[in-house]
Amino acid sequence: MTNSAPLHGLVAAVHTPFDASGALRLDAVEAQAAHLLRNGVGAAFVGGTTGESASLTVDERMDLARRWIEVARGTSLRVVVHVGSNCLEDARRLAAQAGTLGAAAISAIAPSYFKPGSIDTLVACCARIASAAPRDALLLLRHPAADGHHVVVGGVPATCTGGDPEPCGVEVQQPGPDDVAT
Repeated sequence: MTNSAPLHGLVAAVHTPFDASGALRLDAVEAQAAHLLRNGVGAAFVGGTTGESASLTVDERMDLARRWIEVARGTSLRVVVHVGSNCLEDARRLAAQAGTLGAAAISAIAPSYFKPGSIDTLVACCARIASAAPRDALLLLRHPAADGHHVVVGGVPATCTGGDPEPCGVEVQQPGPDDVAT
């Protein structure tokens, strides 16, 4: 990954393009990227917040990440690749690929079937994913409605500091009162 500078500015969660039969339309990525660049977006968040990754195979997710990074190469657009999965080894495989391809960062939502029940377990899960791409920045995607976790994220970055890599951020969807800094 090209983690030489922190993410800044707008990071847009892009939808995954499909055709009428449900197959990936990787040829649509160029138009999506051009739209982001024309509008001053600094990074594309691929396969995450919009939720399609749960419906894609690992190979489809890898193809999508590869295409976005190919299209963004040589432009100012950075790519964040969502690698989270209920299968930890799938998440590690996706993280390793993102690192090899040169993504700006990886992101992971915690497993939603066998849920980490504490901050320590959540951090261990993130560390296991991040160890597959040790030079990459890791963003934790917290989405209580989707993953069923009600772990306060305020402790995650502090708990992870000193690790390799350190998380560079936490995206919280539907934050609770404990997620808001005072």
